[in-house]
Amino acid sequence: MESLILSLFFYWAIIPAVLTQDSKPGAPVHPGQPSNCIAWHTVKQGDDCETVPRRYYITKKEFLAWNPTVSKDCLTNFWLKYAYCVRVDGASAIYTNAKSTTTSNSRKYPVNQGKHNFNHKNALN
Repeated sequence: MESLILSLFFYWAIIPAVLTQDSKPGAPVHPGQPSNCIAWHTVKQGDDCETVPRRYYITKKEFLAWNPTVSKDCLTNFWLKYAYCVRVDGASAIYTNAKSTTTSNSRKYPVNQGKHNFNHKNALN
């Protein structure tokens, strides 16, 4: 039963986030985006500064750091149909082809090794 639950989590929670991120912005962007941004999200109706970071397994603090024109309360420069950075090169990710590691900010996530082979056992630890 546990493996069924983990499989369902993988297909319903992880796959949509992976499939909907873009490697290049698919919409207008604000100035100041990081040059090492490797994944983008175009804001759709219903998105906000809590749901977008959660969808990509990043913190709101990371989202705001990578999108410096967005205000902390997200009332300024968080616009519908604009693209926002949701992953920078070298940032921790939930993908792995190796083992789970602890990042320098003490959050436990598998490390992106360049391949997007999901290891659901490590992601839930």
